[in-house]
Amino acid sequence: MLDAVHRMSGPGKAIATGSTALAYQTQSKPFFLWLAETEKDARGQEPGKEDTILDPQIVEDFRIAMDLRATLGEVTGTTAYAYKAAPLRILRQLYLEDAAVLGPSWRDEDFLPGERIDDTKPNAPYSLAESQRIISACAAILHRTHDSGDPGDRAVMEIAAFVIIGLKLGIEPECLPVLTLANLRPDGRRIKVRYIKRRGGGGNGFRKSRTTNPSDCGIDTEEEAIADGTSFREAAGALALLRDRARERQDQDGGADDATPLFTFHCAADAFRAFSDHLNESGLRDDHGGRLPIVRNRLRPTWRTQRTIRHGGRLSIDRSDNSADVRAKHYLDNDRIRPFLENAVLDAQAQAWNHALSRRIVDLPNDASDDQVSAAAQKAEVAENDIATALSGEQDLWLASCRDFTNSPFDKPGTPCSKAFFGCVVCPNALITRRSLPAILGFRAHVERRRDEMGSPEWEALYGAAWREITHAILPQFDQRTVAEAETIARGLDMHLPPEMLQ
Repeated sequence: MLDAVHRMSGPGKAIATGSTALAYQTQSKPFFLWLAETEKDARGQEPGKEDTILDPQIVEDFRIAMDLRATLGEVTGTTAYAYKAAPLRILRQLYLEDAAVLGPSWRDEDFLPGERIDDTKPNAPYSLAESQRIISACAAILHRTHDSGDPGDRAVMEIAAFVIIGLKLGIEPECLPVLTLANLRPDGRRIKVRYIKRRGGGGNGFRKSRTTNPSDCGIDTEEEAIADGTSFREAAGALALLRDRARERQDQDGGADDATPLFTFHCAADAFRAFSDHLNESGLRDDHGGRLPIVRNRLRPTWRTQRTIRHGGRLSIDRSDNSADVRAKHYLDNDRIRPFLENAVLDAQAQAWNHALSRRIVDLPNDASDDQVSAAAQKAEVAENDIATALSGEQDLWLASCRDFTNSPFDKPGTPCSKAFFGCVVCPNALITRRSLPAILGFRAHVERRRDEMGSPEWEALYGAAWREITHAILPQFDQRTVAEAETIARGLDMHLPPEMLQ
């Protein structure tokens, strides 16, 4: 295969530069490493042997292995695709030169690298139950290994702390491994982490901070808290443990440099894969009883999802440094948070609707003071004269006071309003005063009686919108005593209306 790369290289050939030739060699290495690590297949063949026959099934198994690594987040989708494509291009060159070299079972389609895993798909957050099980498992590791001098235990301990801090504080996974003592500051019974996110922030990056929950693991009492292990379920306990170990290394080096890193292990995907295996052997499972892999890129989405859920789907709690597209796709587009976002949208629509309606309500006595009239006009965003006219009754229609009967939003300017009189309850031109309430309540009682006489579809088409406006939007905005007085008056009203007035 190396000879084939040489034959593919040169001016006008598939590999035109030396850097591309080196890239082919580099990107083909994972194929041979996979061959060396792969056990005997179902036929008893060992792919890593020199006399291995490279048949299409071996290549297909390699494709599957690379796609799995990309799915688990061990490599990017682009990298996995390059690992698949490079050796296949070389094998295809051998096939084109002499098809007999690879054997009779090969076909042209066997040299296709397959699907590219889309890295832009959001990393699914862990469920609340899964994240709690992960935190419990990691806290148990910290409690067991925090005073161990074994390097292996130290690596496992640091990964466990990494996971707890990621789930509890949502610090970006690329920022955690570079934290130092200088990034930690005491804040009473809390620990504040100040750091810079370089990615996406231009030359200066984004200056960010996170503060832990109150904990017994404060700056002056961490030894006592670490002793019983309960604080390891919180980020403060994990940070205090990392800080203490960093100070120990600092003392051993004979310095007092706050640049001492909190983490000593290399934050590589294979380390998290081994950590996942360790937790799996200890009994950690997902919500369906299967293996629960610990993936670095799922920690922050979990933190953001759970925080958004705690706040009922409100997006305003988070001043994100992500673009709107990235934020929507990678943090908000997941099944766990979607119901809360949908409810938040419905709540916002209801609030906006009620706000718009509240501007049309004038809950004042007829002899309101000038200050009251001025405040009501400011709330309704209309002229003070409109409020005064509404209170005087000069422009009263049957269910409301109309600010401009010849300038209806439903008709051409200058023409009288053509809507049925009960359209006033949904019209932005209307101002609804206390004096309107008896008529409104009487009309509602009338249409409720009509509901028993008419079929439901007909009643809904004619009266449904007006009835809902009166019942759910207008009446709740008046004082209960005012509504009760209006109901008493309404019982004496004569509601025998000609049919043409109700159309």
